[in-house]
This record gives sequence, C-alpha cells and structure tokens, in this order.
Amino acid sequence: PLRLHILPHIGDIPIEDINSKHIERALKPIWNKKQETARKCLDRLNYVLKYALAGNLKIDVRAVENARALLGVQDDIPVNIASMPWQEVPKFYKSLSDNIMSNLALRFLILTGLRTDAVRHANINWIEGDIMTVPAEFNKGQKFTKEPFRVPLSQEAIKVIKLCPVDQNGIIFRGHGTQYISDSSMSKFMRENGYEGRAKPHGFRSSLRTWISDCTETSHDVAEMMLGHKVGNKVENAYKRTDHLEKRRVLSKKWSNFVLTN
Repeated sequence: PLRLHILPHIGDIPIEDINSKHIERALKPIWNKKQETARKCLDRLNYVLKYALAGNLKIDVRAVENARALLGVQDDIPVNIASMPWQEVPKFYKSLSDNIMSNLALRFLILTGLRTDAVRHANINWIEGDIMTVPAEFNKGQKFTKEPFRVPLSQEAIKVIKLCPVDQNGIIFRGHGTQYISDSSMSKFMRENGYEGRAKPHGFRSSLRTWISDCTETSHDVAEMMLGHKVGNKVENAYKRTDHLEKRRVLSKKWSNFVLTN
C-alpha cells in the first residue's frame, strides 16, 4: 500500500515536512474506491512517522489523524471480492495447463484455499510430508494473536509443488527478477481470459467455502478452519485446541477430486 499509493506522491518529501494535506492529496483518489487499502496506508504511514519520532526527528505527530479527518467518513458500503462459482472452477483449473509460475501458483491457491500472500511466500521448508505449516505472519488475525496454520496437501497440490523449480532459499513460486511471485502475475491470466471484474485469485477461497456448504455435510467449525478462520470465543478455544487436521485432510482430497474430475 505504501509503495503503490503513498511513495509516488510524497516519497521525495523529507519526512519532517510531511503534513496532513500531503497525505490527504495522496489518498483522496482511493479513499472511497479502495477503502481497506486506504486504511492500511494510513496505519502503516503512522508506523513510519512514529519510528521517525523515536529517532528524534521533528515530525507532525498528528499528520495522519488530521488527514483522516480531512478525508472524511468513507462510504462504508461493503464490497465482496469477486469470486468464481464453484461449478466453474474445474474448467478454469484445466485452463491453467501451462506450467508457468503464475499458473502453478493459481493452481496451488485453488487447491489449498490459502490466501494469496501465503501462496506467494510459500517455502519448501514449510512442508513435512503432506502438511504445510504456514507461519503466523502470513495468517490473518489481530496482532499478537496469529498462530501457525497447518494445511493438508492433496496429491495434486504436491504434484504442483514438484513442477516448480524451487530455488536455493526454498522459495516455491519465484517471480521474474524478484524474490517472490507478484500478486498481479496471478491475476494477469484471469484478466487476459475474460475474468476482469468477475473473479479474482482471493475469490477462490469463497468458491471453496461455498462448495463445502453446497456439496458436503461438513460442520461449520471444520468448514471455517479450512480457510484458516478463527471459530468460537476465547473461552471455547482455551479448551478446544484441535485444528481438525484429519477432517480437513479428507475434505481437501474431496475438493481436489472435484476440481480434477469435473
């Protein structure tokens, strides 16, 4: 968010000179169009300014707060990420036949239901047998409450990994000239094949979740755990410490078979 929406506008301004008007002008174009991204920009810019303050730089400590006030209340209309109906996923999966890195990453994302960030940073050292343990920093959740997440891998998911030329650092999906494959490279295929506005990589998590509800007798807790969602309150989770791995392993195989055979 900072690289795309803040630095192009104020990246050349000395940090001690940045004020709320600079920040307002930078974020005004996306304030209502990309609400969550705009909020992330403000939060992360605030971290940068506080770091500068800790380094004894004379910065405007209220710049972010005042910019938020200048930008006003967002048109808080929730917009769901475009997702593909689960009935169309097998056909789309088969269209990813070229073993280029972006297509392999998309196939792995579809099979596992992982978030795009976890797929992009996937490392061979996370895998033991048919279990991938995603580190806490790639799992969504409140700060200091994230936990590593075990993901059962189907035979097809393991096959996809074996098709990747894993580098010396263990990175599975490596981008051109960069350490990790970019988020945009995964969505490029979808745009070029007529899915613009209809489906996005992250939306395959919704496709999987809807398939689970429509086509299986899976309990709510297991279905939510397939996507790495927290279930239950703090008291319940203090006693119930299972991640339903074996049930999710069975479900992962069923989803893989559906995708491959339909």
